[in-house]
Amino acid sequence: GEPVFTAGSYATALHLTYVGKYEYAQEDQAPVMLEGIRWFGELSLYVDPVWHSSTLTPTSFAETFCLRGEDLVACIQVNRGCTGMFCEYAKDFLAGMQKTKSKFGDDDQKKQSEVCCKQNQHFQAAYPDPTTLFPNIVVCGERFSGEMVEDGDADPSSKGRPSSKSNQSQRTVLSRLSAFARIQREAAVETLEDQGLGEFVQRWMNTDQEDVNFDLPGELPGVIPELDKTYGAHAVFSQAPERDRGESACISVLALVRNRYDIFTQPQADNVKLLESQWLELQQIVSWIEPEPEEVHAVLVLLAIRGLGKSKAVIQQVSHDHRRPERAVIYLSQYHKNVVPSTRWLTEKGTELF
Repeated sequence: GEPVFTAGSYATALHLTYVGKYEYAQEDQAPVMLEGIRWFGELSLYVDPVWHSSTLTPTSFAETFCLRGEDLVACIQVNRGCTGMFCEYAKDFLAGMQKTKSKFGDDDQKKQSEVCCKQNQHFQAAYPDPTTLFPNIVVCGERFSGEMVEDGDADPSSKGRPSSKSNQSQRTVLSRLSAFARIQREAAVETLEDQGLGEFVQRWMNTDQEDVNFDLPGELPGVIPELDKTYGAHAVFSQAPERDRGESACISVLALVRNRYDIFTQPQADNVKLLESQWLELQQIVSWIEPEPEEVHAVLVLLAIRGLGKSKAVIQQVSHDHRRPERAVIYLSQYHKNVVPSTRWLTEKGTELF
């Protein structure tokens, strides 16, 4: 039959297959047979021009529908909430596509559409993810060294005790939803032990570092549980880039307070490396400030968790007057220390600085 669209052709609409069988051929790949409901060319709804990267040809009686950008606008503009939802989705979708290798490939469009749909604030309000709800999160330290026994385990008497089958991780995020699990979470929050960031800062600032090797990327997640790559608060909210930025900021501050130019510039390429003259200017500022350990402690906590305020899952759960990144982080530190446990272990002065 006549192709619905061909590779390299101008994409003017989103095409939706409804019935029939089709031969689908991407560039430089063998054709595959498709049937059922599928969609192609969503990017054309928001960008002009866009080209198809594949060819879709019906091999039987088939029916397809198409949706053009102007028709989409006419459909959603009558509802302010729907318009806001689509604007947010389209913005995230375009930003996601710009980061892909293909820029307009069908597979990348489908992946981005699913990701952007699930992270949309309207979607999260209608279908909240239980694992990201504040009451269901406990970022634990060494208090729980093994996995908690789940409700479905065979031996009821073993519930609530660490399982002997797993002692691999010394941190975990409890997000069970049963009544028994809620008791576990409440107990975990009350008995969480200080992970030692204050002591780490004291050691970093007062130890002769010529005699001690510090592995900052390796040690920081151990004393700031929110930075744990697998079980930290950033991991719960799928914010790996913000976690990395927070860790990098903490390392930079620690390097500044101990005049460690080598650590500060280690990840920098030679052509963009901070000049030693600029470093000396920064050191003059540090000498003028004369930071104390508890002040550095508070700064590290702030840098480690401030990126959480950018999470849509976080913003969706805070009160309306706290729906800005900075205010959302303050809200977490005041009412949900189970999500940001490092704020529990600040001194009184550190809390005021934070």
